[in-house]
Amino acid sequence: MFYCPYCGTQLQLDESYCLTCGKKMTQQIKNRIKHDRSFNRYWLIPIISLAICLTIIVTYYFVQNYRMAEAKSLYDIGEQYLSEEKYDAAITAFKDALTYKNNFTQAEIALQFSQKALQIKSEMDGIAVLLDNEQYDKALTLIDEKDKQLHNYQGDVVNELVSFLTKYRDIVNISQIKNTLQNDHTVDDLKVVLWEATAIKNDEAQSIAENIRQEIADYSFAEASEQLNKHHFNDALLIVKDGLKYAPYSDKLQNLQQTIEKEKVAFETAQQERIEQALNLAEEEQAFNKNDAVKVKEATLTKDDQDRLVVSGEIKSQATVPIQSVFVEYKIVTDDGSILETNRVFAFPERLYPKDVGTFEFTHYEIDGTRKDLSIDIEKITWYID
Repeated sequence: MFYCPYCGTQLQLDESYCLTCGKKMTQQIKNRIKHDRSFNRYWLIPIISLAICLTIIVTYYFVQNYRMAEAKSLYDIGEQYLSEEKYDAAITAFKDALTYKNNFTQAEIALQFSQKALQIKSEMDGIAVLLDNEQYDKALTLIDEKDKQLHNYQGDVVNELVSFLTKYRDIVNISQIKNTLQNDHTVDDLKVVLWEATAIKNDEAQSIAENIRQEIADYSFAEASEQLNKHHFNDALLIVKDGLKYAPYSDKLQNLQQTIEKEKVAFETAQQERIEQALNLAEEEQAFNKNDAVKVKEATLTKDDQDRLVVSGEIKSQATVPIQSVFVEYKIVTDDGSILETNRVFAFPERLYPKDVGTFEFTHYEIDGTRKDLSIDIEKITWYID
């Protein structure tokens, strides 16, 4: 067999030119039979192609690794900005990360969150305007909408943003409660806002709640005392017990409840029983304890924060035995001697031992506490002896 020494094509012995490459054949036969030792240059094509492909693959691999590394680095930078609440910088970092890796899911989610967080922060600045216009429901609706937008996200940064919204929600609720308290309100309004204030876990809200409890206790005390003076014992007890639901630690209401219960029993068992019990005492001691057991140390008229008239004072037991259920009857008179109001108020603690000091207090909701022409006149003090 004979072959072209240039391209390796098989030839006949008498052929002078290669039909493939067109070159003239040498006359030396030995150069036309060394097929096994000659190199076929057409093998270079697949070898070169393979080398090019390998180069492309290797280059692509290193480029992709570089781009992935850059994307992760930018993503980490963006997360750091997020933790520092630098949302504009975080958005830029996440966008740059996506230019290096298009299908970077974590960066896409982080970018969406950063954009939402920036929008939320911006819109929360408008809450102050809504509060100034007393648009509390609108402000709470806005906060709830933003809170719902974060439900699909998780992580410490998300929790911080949720806490941020919670803080604004508390601010709105406290502002709404203060607005209710500043305007005319009923005791039922106080009961509603008390639970709202109690649900807010910060010092300001708890302080407001405590003030509301005190106001409910004062109101319940005044209403129950009025019913007690009319001998409506059951109604008085209902009012006190309802007040204790909202102000369970009120000493004033607790003592008044005990007094109502005891006076109810005393009233039902008749006044004569108390008289007979008193007759068993020594004559002088009986007369003293009956007529001079209590001394008024002081009685004053003041006003509370809402300019309502407050009657308060101190009494001292001069009895030789314990006394209980002390009632102070007084009248409020004007400078010209006119009687503006009469009342009977319970002094606490409910039981006084010899030389003990008790106090009494009553808030008149219908009387302007700023008046300067009023004075208090103690009319009568009554009490019971064990």
